[in-house]
Amino acid sequence: MNRSDKKVIRAASSLARELIFLGIFAVLGLLALFTLAQHTEKVSGDETRAALIASSIMDALTINDNPRGVRIVSGINTNGTPICETLDPTTETNYTVAFDSSCEPLHQVNSREVPNPIPDRRVLALATLSLHPKPFIHGITTAELTVAIPASLPDEQRTLHHFVRLLAVP
Repeated sequence: MNRSDKKVIRAASSLARELIFLGIFAVLGLLALFTLAQHTEKVSGDETRAALIASSIMDALTINDNPRGVRIVSGINTNGTPICETLDPTTETNYTVAFDSSCEPLHQVNSREVPNPIPDRRVLALATLSLHPKPFIHGITTAELTVAIPASLPDEQRTLHHFVRLLAVP
């Protein structure tokens, strides 16, 4: 083997090493992008579910068709009919409902259970409706809705989504 053959072999092995390192870095970069994409998809899904839950609750907060108060769906009967609760918009109220992954209400959640992880695997989110009458503005109540996802985590580890609406109380 002459000197030029050794240079060619050295150059080829150097090129092969560079290609191997480049391939390893490309794979690591793709893994990092895949992890970021998964996280982004999860956050986006949670935000979409929170918006759907909030929309279904906030759209139903009408007082005009129910003079006794504000209606909220707290679950579904076995025959498919909704279970509705009526809340008085003139008093401070907190009411929490558990929702499944298809944004359907499952049942009411006791206020003592809300801070703890919810063991029921069907429960994805907790929606807490808080009604705050404005004492200085007669006839106005603030409806604040907090959607906490996922319900399986303790309260301080859940992602919170806040929604607010003003209600005119006759």
